[in-house]
Amino acid sequence: MRRLAATLAFSSVCGCSATLDFGAECSAVSDCVGGRICSEGYCVSSAETTGADRDARRAPDTSSDAGPRQGPWLTPDCPTLFGATEAQLASGNVVLLGTLLPSTGALGSVGPSMERAVWLAVDQLNQLGGLDGRRFAVLSCDDGTGGDEKAGRAAAHLIEVGVQAIVGPAASSTSIQVLAEHARAAGVVLVSPSATSPDLTEQFDDGLLWRTAPSDLIQGAALSAYLRAGGFERVAVVNRNDTYGNAFTDTIRRAFCPDCTVDELFTRSYDPAAPDAPAIIDELEGFAPDVTVLIAYLEDGLEVLSAAEAATTFALETFVLADGMRDARLLDALTNDVLRDRLFGTAPASPVGETFVAFTSEYAARWGAQPGVFNAQAYDATYLLAYAIAAAGPGVAPAGASIARNLTRLSAGPRVEVGRAGFLEGVRALRSTGDATIDFHGASGPLDFDPRSGEAPADIEGWRLDRPRGRIVSTGVLYTADGTYTPPSGVPAAR
Repeated sequence: MRRLAATLAFSSVCGCSATLDFGAECSAVSDCVGGRICSEGYCVSSAETTGADRDARRAPDTSSDAGPRQGPWLTPDCPTLFGATEAQLASGNVVLLGTLLPSTGALGSVGPSMERAVWLAVDQLNQLGGLDGRRFAVLSCDDGTGGDEKAGRAAAHLIEVGVQAIVGPAASSTSIQVLAEHARAAGVVLVSPSATSPDLTEQFDDGLLWRTAPSDLIQGAALSAYLRAGGFERVAVVNRNDTYGNAFTDTIRRAFCPDCTVDELFTRSYDPAAPDAPAIIDELEGFAPDVTVLIAYLEDGLEVLSAAEAATTFALETFVLADGMRDARLLDALTNDVLRDRLFGTAPASPVGETFVAFTSEYAARWGAQPGVFNAQAYDATYLLAYAIAAAGPGVAPAGASIARNLTRLSAGPRVEVGRAGFLEGVRALRSTGDATIDFHGASGPLDFDPRSGEAPADIEGWRLDRPRGRIVSTGVLYTADGTYTPPSGVPAAR
């Protein structure tokens, strides 16, 4: 499960990238369409003159008045081209990436911030002059969280216009769907910043599937270690009936209780589109667990938790959640303080260190908000693609297979930090010889990829709701990538 890439539209290569201002959208009126003019590097209407208007223009313009199309790139599923105009893309002097991240569906609330992390990386790369005189751009598409045909349509469109590497999809099931139905046959790389199902590891992918988020094999082991250390004897696991939920549940079953009887372990899956939460709570009441593990996304998981609150005869014992429900909206959506105070969760550990702090600062300065979940992973995925393309050599238009091979060159050698400061140094190192390597350290962590699986291990942390401060807080690293468990403090154990 490997490979990364990015591409396309390559023509003549300019060796004078240091003189190019790729931080701007335009340099002349001819770069703009729809009657707009070039002002301070951005295409604007002649009426847009205030500082507030300029700030607003820092987000891409996807409105219907953005001007006539000059090419075949924009569609309802893929409405945003960031980093270059369509005229520049048509000229052929652009490295075009794609994204498949959700702005609708069950993960529609978390996709846009991941998208902005990709755009931040593209901005930074273009401020450096792009790659050999070519600016980077990204055609951004909505994968719909895989709930309908949207992801397939968007993937097919990206492939049709020549994209060789895609950041996304976000969900595990959507990643497998897009790989099987589109990417593998076309030789296009997928790099998911957030798909965590162990099932991705087993895909027959020709090395095209990568991820910058850790497998739930690690998170499942962490959660199982917590259950054992907490002294829980009757455990229930309730999960979404999809790739994410089923594989996570299988991991818990194998790691926590491979020989459990039906009196010790209860499992129940549900249709995420129609959970029938009251029936689930009725079955849980019959089992009377010490703890219930809920593997869900926010919306469907809230249906189960709300049904537990509404069931007057249900004992609100401990619920343990996973990364799919790590969302501060739980604080407002739930009303029972006993339930809120006893919720505990696991998730890939929050990034730390100077590299993550720098990413957070630049993200906030660019977008006026703090980055969200899996944003660092999306940012890292974009830089990894840029390095893999650059490693092919000046002027080379790499296809997915060559970029996948180059990704195996990013986990050993001289250390290079993600971001503008290290990019040119890393490119020089990779191009010094045909087999030169670098040790890429991202905002999300080291990302030491296993060349056979395309995956990088990571630590797992605990989290809980902090009602007084109105937010989610980390309880610290619960389980390290090498298998060391540290009991969290101040979280529920068996009663």
